[in-house]
Amino acid sequence: MNWSFGAAVTQEPVAEIGQQPDISSPQMTAEEGDSATPKVGMKFKNAEEAFSFYHDYAISTGFGVKCQYSKYDKEGRCRCIVISCNRDGIVKYKTESHSSELTKKTNCMAKIHLGYRDDGFLHVKQLIVEHNHPLFPGKVRDFRTKRRKKRYLYDNDKAEMPARNSWVGKRGREEKRCKLINDKGDGEVVHRFFVRMQAKDSYFFHLMDWDDEGVLRNVFWADGRSRMAYQYFGDVILIDTTCLIDKYDVPLVSFVGVNHHGQHVLLGCCLLSDETADGYIWLFKTWLACMFGRPPTAIITDQCKAMQEAVEKVFPKARHRHCLWHIMKRVSENLQGISEAEEIKISLKKIICESLRAAEFEEEWKKMVEKYGLENNEWLKSLFDERHCWATVFVKEKFWAGMSVTLVSESMKSFFAEYVHNKFTVRQFLRKYETIVQKMHKKEVQADIESLHKTPQLITQLYMEEQLGKVYTTDMFKVFQAEVRALIYCISSVVEVNGPIRTFHVKERVRAKGSKSMKSKIYEVTFDENELELRCICCLFEYRGVLCRHALSVICFENIVEIPSKYVLERWRKDYKRMLALSCFPDDVMVDGQLERHESFYRCCLKLSEIGLMSDEKYEFGIKVVNEAMQKLLAEDSSFETVQHKNLSCNVAQTSSLVTFTLNNDAYTGNGDDRTANFAHVGQAVNHSHYEFFQERAQTVQQLAGFRSETEWRLQQFFQEAQTPETTPAPRPW
Repeated sequence: MNWSFGAAVTQEPVAEIGQQPDISSPQMTAEEGDSATPKVGMKFKNAEEAFSFYHDYAISTGFGVKCQYSKYDKEGRCRCIVISCNRDGIVKYKTESHSSELTKKTNCMAKIHLGYRDDGFLHVKQLIVEHNHPLFPGKVRDFRTKRRKKRYLYDNDKAEMPARNSWVGKRGREEKRCKLINDKGDGEVVHRFFVRMQAKDSYFFHLMDWDDEGVLRNVFWADGRSRMAYQYFGDVILIDTTCLIDKYDVPLVSFVGVNHHGQHVLLGCCLLSDETADGYIWLFKTWLACMFGRPPTAIITDQCKAMQEAVEKVFPKARHRHCLWHIMKRVSENLQGISEAEEIKISLKKIICESLRAAEFEEEWKKMVEKYGLENNEWLKSLFDERHCWATVFVKEKFWAGMSVTLVSESMKSFFAEYVHNKFTVRQFLRKYETIVQKMHKKEVQADIESLHKTPQLITQLYMEEQLGKVYTTDMFKVFQAEVRALIYCISSVVEVNGPIRTFHVKERVRAKGSKSMKSKIYEVTFDENELELRCICCLFEYRGVLCRHALSVICFENIVEIPSKYVLERWRKDYKRMLALSCFPDDVMVDGQLERHESFYRCCLKLSEIGLMSDEKYEFGIKVVNEAMQKLLAEDSSFETVQHKNLSCNVAQTSSLVTFTLNNDAYTGNGDDRTANFAHVGQAVNHSHYEFFQERAQTVQQLAGFRSETEWRLQQFFQEAQTPETTPAPRPW
């Protein structure tokens, strides 16, 4: 057994300044000399050959390997690759891990670094052979080799390209107008895509925007699954323009929401070449018409001025803020040429993450600007002026479904980031669209099944953990469980008593990054004993819908065994979609014609599929009922009776619910064609911002009842809004 510490580094000799490197010196290939031992100067034809060679060497030596880093150019050639021991890296504290897992990390520095040269080969530039852990030569099963799996998206006409992000491209945000279709035949590809999708899905919606010269300018579409998802998860949306910001060849804009598992769900797509206020207004009005004319309650965008203007015009009542993830992504770009750029970036992150009050944020920002002499930096000036639109301390009191509020917990990468690179064409994207969306849907279905049929592992004996483990989805329960795990670092003490209201200081001890010591931070929590109301200054429940560790510490201090029902958010429940099924989709809309009948049946079948996923018994019973119904419908001598369902009520609020939905006693009220259905009534008022979304949903359903079909209502709403004169936008929430 070999066991050595330290790191022996071998590098190529570097030529002095003004001296040409000796290119005539002999260089070894993998076949020359001792082929089993890597050496500086070796060269390989490609990355796969280099990886296989180092992998064979690792097996004979007694360790596992992995691809630590790789970089490819636009032609698909590997420009650089670093292959390391699979025990590299240090152990980090993961707050959202629900179970203690063993790790093999020892911060081993052994690796091989190869770079591409003009001769077409990958050359070994650096080699570290020493390990800081035991080696087991020949014992393959004692370690694992990890190959980095790069996703490739293929085109029949071109070589494969690795899917990755890049900043190189033709389009820029300064190019406000350009042609949407650049390659010959792309227009026909778009048309065929829509025809194929419409044939598969009658609920598919699309609209094209042409200029006065007949040139295709913008294209929007949303499939039936996206439109259905909006009925459940349309309260908070992110308008993702990553492909426009990063100058991709595909000018893609995505509407993204968050489902009850905390996963991103697609709510519509657009190919947008007109990046002006008028272009975004067209896009938002089209999307709004597609989604039954019901706007979201909260919208997240980037800092594009044209988009902000369009949001204020089309969604005047919605809360609007900028995506923090995109802002931080631009920090390095806007601090170029400043020697202390990295220090400024660290200070900026600290101010954003650790400021609990607005005054504290503004004071620390002022100190940072003065310390680094940034008074004349125009980007930082504009960023500070718009702080109410993006800084955590200003937006944390509203519900955002956890999307891009902090830097620590959420990553807002593009919905298609793992599958589309900057040189991906419109034709390639549409060819892969269905595969990508289907894969995302499978993730949600799998999460539904796991949440319904598996019980999460508890880590404490607190009943509150068992309580939410029964009702929350697995992924959201893990988020709550991370807060429960952190209770051991929190100590509560009463600092003020004002009748039934008590104010607590919760001291949380946190280990600083790269330090052995712990530092303390005080969080203020107020508790109303009569109303069982909690409010923490961190506002985790307000913006994410999960009680924070500080509030849980106060609950334990007060010996409250069960979490109050108002803090068990319906949106994260396992049965959330089933509970809203009755109120989301209008069943009593008059249908006239084959298309309307098909749409009505389609909605019913989708609703049935959601209920069937709740349990094996419901699935089997649903299949039995459907089969019996089909046999009866196909029988020639069948007679059908119209059944009037009266006195229908649905009390979906059980043990720890927040909302009770009640249907009126009669299916309709009024006579003749004057049909008005009071489909849903929110029976219990909830002091939480995102429930405005459900109240607006009920009003929309009631308006829809007066039309013969959903299609008729939707089109009329669209053209009415298109002809509406401009009005002064409502003031922003702040």
